[in-house]
Amino acid sequence: YWGYHLIALGEYYLLTKDESVLPAIRTYAVSLARGQDAGGLYGHRMATPARNGRLPGYAQMNQSSLSSFMGMLMAERCGIDDPILKQGIERTYAYYATFIGKGAFNYGVHGPNIRSYNNNGTSGSAALCMALKDNVPGASFFSQLCATSFDGLEQGHASTFFNPLWTPLGANLSGPDVSQQFFKESRWLQTMYRTWDGSFSRFGSDQKEGSQTGVALLTYCLPRKALFITGRDADPTIWVKGDDAKEVVQRSKVDYAGKRVDELLTLFNHPLPQVRRAVIGALRLKEGDFMASLVDMIERGQKLEKLCAIEYFGLNCPIEQALPQVERLGAILRDTQADPEVRAAAAASLSYMGQPAYTYYTAMLELILADEPGDRFRDVDQSVAESINRLCLTPFASGLVTDKVLLYKASLSLMDHKRQQAREGGVRLLSEIPLADFHRVADKVMHIIEDKDPSYHSYHAWQGSIGAAIKVLASLNIKEGIPYTVGVLDREDGKFGFKVRMICDVLPAYGANAKAALAALKVDPRFKAVEDGRFGGMWQKMVKAIEEDPAPRQLITFEEAKQGGM
Repeated sequence: YWGYHLIALGEYYLLTKDESVLPAIRTYAVSLARGQDAGGLYGHRMATPARNGRLPGYAQMNQSSLSSFMGMLMAERCGIDDPILKQGIERTYAYYATFIGKGAFNYGVHGPNIRSYNNNGTSGSAALCMALKDNVPGASFFSQLCATSFDGLEQGHASTFFNPLWTPLGANLSGPDVSQQFFKESRWLQTMYRTWDGSFSRFGSDQKEGSQTGVALLTYCLPRKALFITGRDADPTIWVKGDDAKEVVQRSKVDYAGKRVDELLTLFNHPLPQVRRAVIGALRLKEGDFMASLVDMIERGQKLEKLCAIEYFGLNCPIEQALPQVERLGAILRDTQADPEVRAAAAASLSYMGQPAYTYYTAMLELILADEPGDRFRDVDQSVAESINRLCLTPFASGLVTDKVLLYKASLSLMDHKRQQAREGGVRLLSEIPLADFHRVADKVMHIIEDKDPSYHSYHAWQGSIGAAIKVLASLNIKEGIPYTVGVLDREDGKFGFKVRMICDVLPAYGANAKAALAALKVDPRFKAVEDGRFGGMWQKMVKAIEEDPAPRQLITFEEAKQGGM
């Protein structure tokens, strides 16, 4: 709650100039800055040295991270000047600034969300954070995402409390015309929350979410603009007026399938990725020959047009339309002078085309290793890692590994990535690695399995990078993978369910060699009722694979495996 304490104290100080609250503001703000993880984010609780600088449980959550970020920004606006606070703000800001123009937020560190405009109010809190940071384009972008989210105020993970709290406040930054349209569409919600005594409550004040009165009060007080979060000091340059305000609010209700082809193609340059995604989907349903227009956009269009036209030929594109574009997309992928995001988009579309695109496997490896100035979080590399493994998970057997040095360099580079999805992609490149080559990557694979790196930005999904790395050990009959697999249960971090999924996925790779480990799991009290719960199916599948393996392979040690090719 420290972020919310800071927001309240900050608003109070900015209204009253009561200096007696400044010590508390400083303490909360600096402590929050000290408590973020290496990526500048927060979870259910803060990071601690005992956890190697990581967050517990689910790890990062955008909901708690954005309120903490807002609190620190509010403290800075109150005049708190501290180098630790400045570093903390810049670290968090660097992450959230990458979402501007890219999408809304998922639950944690999972990349931009282009399937929805808002996730439980996070677009609203992001809009206010960008306004506090004086990032005008960012405030405008997230505010407009909120404006068209009027019909989703009851949606949210675990609790929907934050959605009606932050979404109206974020939409309000787009000006009074937008606020009026937003409230016109959503006022029924406040009416439904109103109780007999004048308070507001959705489920009853004795339930988990408690009273909604404060939430409603902030919304109803928007016209007063007394607080920063209700519009005081709002930037009028981003206000949307008149018919444009109606268009902004109604974006989520547009029937794109009912538009003509030429109208859809015009929207390829729309500033919101959610709109562009809907447009691409609608265009795939159209009849007629518009391939020439798409090709023209790929070759001569602006960046957003190029990205949309390339994406059209990717996931869910009719194969008879996609395959004729293989060489054109491959040329973009290989063009070292092209925008890295455009090259990554070409890789993504090619990855859905199967064998006809295999010839570009090496080009994807080269793009992973290419320098992308300005891509602070290596988003391009993560995207290409997903694409190359989607294209082919068996590169050795498929004859695609023409340059082992290049493959292992790309794998090592990805395994050094701060985000677990990219690290997993790097490990999966090694799924068929010969024993003779294992020494080239062995130490990095073990580094991922031991999972002690304090610099990681995401790290909660055990079945991802760690599970994939142990599978590499299993593929080479390396015995240490077994204790590392069951050992995740005793590690402090991570959610128990994620650990169970990883064990059930990885341990069968050892077959009968894992019988002793399975016997230990069966008497572990944590697995007492596993067969009757949600993990029952995967548990039974694991047991069957281990107990019915007729020919367990000879195991070797990790050090023996390293020496195998030296």
